[in-house]
Amino acid sequence: MVRYSNPSDRSARREENHYGQKARRVLLLGSDGADWKMINPLLEKGQMPNLQRLIESGVMGNVVSLNPMPSPNPIEYRDVGSDTTNDQITPGNIGQLSGNRLKFDPAQADEGLYFVPTADTGDVKVTTIQKNKPSQLVFLVPALVAGGYNLEVRARIAGGTELRIGRLDPVLTA
Repeated sequence: MVRYSNPSDRSARREENHYGQKARRVLLLGSDGADWKMINPLLEKGQMPNLQRLIESGVMGNVVSLNPMPSPNPIEYRDVGSDTTNDQITPGNIGQLSGNRLKFDPAQADEGLYFVPTADTGDVKVTTIQKNKPSQLVFLVPALVAGGYNLEVRARIAGGTELRIGRLDPVLTA
């Protein structure tokens, strides 16, 4: 383990791990979207000499993806009717939800956007969606009884089989 009390002061570094052994430096290099089927032909043609040198002096392999898969990540709700963010819900007006991994398959009955009442009176599924994209959902807010609601996105991510649920953090008020 190499530690610096001050990153600019390299004289203060330790060259031992916690077992008193000489520390070894590790470089973990990953590439999102590239795999060895794509990289190996480039290495064979000599088009990636720096990566080739790293591989020759170390090891290479596959990195296993996360299990479980990540969930939808709603970040911000904008209510167009009241011009508020993460606060009010105006039934019959337009709502916009921004975040990550929000897109769902409308053909799947259990996937979608849901208003979940804090009073546990039954979830309300949004049926009119204008925009269904990974980073934004635009929809018509359905009829809701006055009260507090959690906003949930339910989706299967990247072709997975498990239904994943992402919930917006603040409770919204209708």
